[in-house]
Formats: sequence, C-alpha cells, structure tokens
Amino acid sequence: MTENDAIIQIKKTKKSISGKSSQKMKWSDEMLTEERLQGIERIVKEKGSASIPELMERMGISESTARRDLTLLDKQGRLQKVRGGAMIIGDVYSTKEDTVLQKKDRNLEEKVEIAKYAASLIEPNDFVYLDAGTTTELMIDYLTEKDITFVTNAVSHARKLSMAGYTTYILGGEFKATTEAIVGDEAIESLQKYNFTKGFWGTNGVHQKLGFSTPDVKEAKVKEVAMKHLVEVPIDENGSVPHDYIGKFGGATVLLKRAPEGTGIIAGGPARSILELAGIKNIRTKSLGSNNKQNVVLATIEGLKSMKTPEEVARLRGKSVSEILG
Repeated sequence: MTENDAIIQIKKTKKSISGKSSQKMKWSDEMLTEERLQGIERIVKEKGSASIPELMERMGISESTARRDLTLLDKQGRLQKVRGGAMIIGDVYSTKEDTVLQKKDRNLEEKVEIAKYAASLIEPNDFVYLDAGTTTELMIDYLTEKDITFVTNAVSHARKLSMAGYTTYILGGEFKATTEAIVGDEAIESLQKYNFTKGFWGTNGVHQKLGFSTPDVKEAKVKEVAMKHLVEVPIDENGSVPHDYIGKFGGATVLLKRAPEGTGIIAGGPARSILELAGIKNIRTKSLGSNNKQNVVLATIEGLKSMKTPEEVARLRGKSVSEILG
C-alpha cells in the first residue's frame, strides 16, 4: 500500500465514522424532544393545567419552544392547548375539588389580569360582595379606592381586606376547608340583610349553554343567593327612574320621583349616595318618617329594587309598551 493509498483509506474511515456520528446525533435529538414533551405532559398532569411561563421555568426552555411543543402535544391528542398554556384532556367535567393551595398558582398570569380589571370596576362608596376564590383574593392587591365596604364568605379575604383597612363583614356558617369558604344555611341567612352595589364570584367551570358551575351544592347555593342580592336598577333615557315609587324600611319612607334631564339628584345625604352608586343622574326624592340614616338608605334601596321597566309593566298588565307609555 502506497502512502497516498493510506491517506485515502484514512479519509474514507473518517467519513464513515462521521456519518455514523451524525446519524447517532439525529437520533439523540429526537429522544431529547420526546423527553421534553413527556416532561411538559407530566407537569400539566400534576395540577391539571400549566401556563407557558411555568413550563419555561420548570423545563428551562424558551417561550417559542414551549408554544411549539404544546402545539405538537395538542395535535397528538396528549394535551389540550389553551390560551397561555395547556390543560389535561377529559377533566372538563371533573367533580374533584382541589384545595386553595393547589389552585393558588394555577393560571396565575391570567388570574392577575382578571383581578386587575375587576378591581378597577370598584368605585368609592361601593358595597361589595367578594366571593371565595383564588382570583377574587388577588383583586384585593389591586384595589385603589379606600371608601368601600366588603362582605365576604372567605376567611382569607376577610383577613386580607381588614389588614388593608377596609370595613369588612364575614358571613357566619359552616367552614369548608377545601375552598376556605363559609357555606350552609347560616351563611344564606346572613346574606338576607345585605344588598350589594357590586359583586364578584369565583367559579370552577364555565359552559356555553349551562353557564357557571361549582361541584359543591352548599357553596353553589351561597353564590346564587348572594347574586340575588345585587341591586339592579332600570334607568330611563333621561337618567332617571322609569316611574315614581315609595320605598319603605323600618320606620323610614323615601319617595322617589321621576325627573327630566337637567334636574340633578335632589336628595339628602344618605339617599344621594345610593342614587349616585345606582347611576341615576336626575331624580327628586323626599324622606318621610324616621331619619335614621341606615333605615333611609335601606328604604331607598328597597324602592330602587322594586322599580320596573316599561316592558315589565306592560307584560304584567297584558298591554303593549306603547299603551303603557301613552
């Protein structure tokens, strides 16, 4: 064998080794991809869902890699890709209730955005019902107004609100350890004395046709009753009440009279605050009987709650709206 032949032989050997090495590296990359996918799948299954930032941190991968892997796992039917992360398939109708600790960091990025927006809806002098839940608890961190009163069925919320300087009432009743919420008949009875200007509720599931749901019957009932104590006030085209009405509570009586544009709110202090919160711009009122501020406020609320739209009045009388309005 000549020297040149030996050199050619060595080059061929190197090329052959190089080819094998390349093939092995390609196979290894495929294994790494599958291992990464399995790791993502495992993280999501641990808690039922996971956000992209969480996957990036725990897997040590980039955002683009996380999104690409979730798309692949979704196509393979191993996970369900959702906005901002992924969730396990087939857990949509689960009746298992996770603890607050288990749910606290789940979909945290989305919860914070919801909490910020919800907190921005609260205005001075609002009387707010704040339901138990990890998202509703986050709202407290983003409150900017101070002159607000809260009622809650969550022990953690009550503590946090009170420490932040808010007047806070907590419902009495049975303590549910899983969600740290107060539930049961006593809680429902506690709700009867309140009427709220705004309310914010937690939910376990959302369905396009069936609406909101929670797996616990007692907790669902408290939510339902609290929602019924929100004051909904019909307002006409002039920013006034649709008709005159007399509201009564205890020894207090408040006459609410419809008024035209430009009238403003003609009312005493206690009633004025409620009317402003209700969004009324023009109204005349007269307080009769007791001057007890609390009773005047509650009489005003009772009057507003009893208001009916022209459509409701027409339906009750079996007439058309045009006949009612003349």
